[in-house]
This record gives sequence, structure tokens and C-alpha cells, in this order.
Amino acid sequence: MAIKMVQIGVRIPQEDATFISQLKVEGANTPSDKLRTIIAQARKREQGSRDYKECLSTIDELLMPIRNQVRELELHQEIHSEFVMRTLDWLSEVLAFCMASRDDLESSQNKESLEYFEKQLSSRIFRIMESVLQMGVTPRGPCYQPNLISANVQHVLDIANVITQNRSTNV
Repeated sequence: MAIKMVQIGVRIPQEDATFISQLKVEGANTPSDKLRTIIAQARKREQGSRDYKECLSTIDELLMPIRNQVRELELHQEIHSEFVMRTLDWLSEVLAFCMASRDDLESSQNKESLEYFEKQLSSRIFRIMESVLQMGVTPRGPCYQPNLISANVQHVLDIANVITQNRSTNV
């Protein structure tokens, strides 16, 4: 089935025209190709943003340039940060979950849907916290700056100790 094309004429400021001409869009070289791709991406975000898998794909596409840049720099510098990569992965996952939850929150508008959202969000928050704490098991964490985790974890441990003490006194 052939797609019916409609020509649209539009005037844009010179700075936008320069931006479009310099914009790198995979599979699109001309300004027209780039605009079609941008519109298709916006449609995909709007129409597909209700499905977790589609949301995850969209977020991954948005974060892919920074992931690739970091990986390339790591390759050249012969270093790696597990902290950076885990954080980027977590960001994709938590943002996709939030985007995919819109329908449930809009349609149900009840306490149970809010409680479910909160429970799922807290699960993701505590997973990243646990993951970061695991990286702090040894004094030298898997980071560009080996002392990064141990230098920052003490405040978290102090808070955890206060929580533990409060729970033991309130039991």
C-alpha cells in the first residue's frame, strides 16, 4: 500500500534551518528526510508511549548517544565505570516504567493505582541503591575515580544507622 504524501511549505528561522542541516539523524540526510524522521519519532513517542517495551526502546534511543560517547571515551582512555553504566541502565528502566504508567494513572484515578505506582517506583529506587552499595563493598569501587563510592557512601550509612537505631528503640 502506497503512502499518500502531502507537501507542506513552512518558513523557519535561519538558526532552525542551520540546526536541521547540521542535525545528525540516522538514515536521514536531507532536511525533508530529517523532518519526516523527527515527525515519525514524535508519533512513536506519543502513540507508543503507553507500552513499557516501546517506552524502554524510546528512552534507550534518547540515551544511546551518551552511552556510546562514554563507551568510546572509555575505550580510548582504557578505563570503565560500572557506576556510570548501571546508572544509565537504571535511568532507562525507571523512565520507561513512569512513561508506561500514564494510562493506568489516567484511567483508574484511584488509590490502588497510586499505591501500585509507588510500590513499583520504590522497588526500582531500592534496586539502584542496593546496586551502588554493592559497588562499595571494597574500598576501590568500579568507577573512574576508585574512591568515589566509598567517599560518598558514608552519609548513606550514617542515615541507615539512624534508621536502625530508631527501629530498635521503637520495638
